Amino acid sequence: MKETFRTIRCWLIAGIVCSAAMAHLWFWRQTADLPLLARCFFEGKTSNFGGAWRNFDELFATDGTTADLAVQFPRFAINDEAAAQLVAQISHRGSFSIYPRRVITAEDGARITDGKSILSAQFFPTAEWLKEHNIEAIFTITLDETGTPVFRFDRIRPKQGS
Repeated sequence: MKETFRTIRCWLIAGIVCSAAMAHLWFWRQTADLPLLARCFFEGKTSNFGGAWRNFDELFATDGTTADLAVQFPRFAINDEAAAQLVAQISHRGSFSIYPRRVITAEDGARITDGKSILSAQFFPTAEWLKEHNIEAIFTITLDETGTPVFRFDRIRPKQGS
């Protein structure tokens, strides 16, 4: 009897996992290059698999702050799909990289769901706003004339604890 319940439980878990995987693939963006991702994974080229995320991790790891970090994106077009995707990746991966601190990309009360909502927020905080919200530094990410991201880090107040 115990073995029967274990078998049923395993099949239920397998069914749930397979259903979730199918739903994930069904709603996967059509522009995503799944064959390229799969090929990198199966060929053992895991350095390609998430390399951009590691770059963002290193970028946020060097900020040297102990408080929340504001990020602004001037010169990014709101309707540019590639820019919105880059902004979303930077924002979401940056939040993961500096947790439990926060990455602030919009005013209080703004609903952020993706890169377009971040760009639509038009977040360009003043020094007073940053001090009121206990934000130690602002990270500015712009695009140069060739469309390459350029990063600038400005400390607003002395590092906490120093």
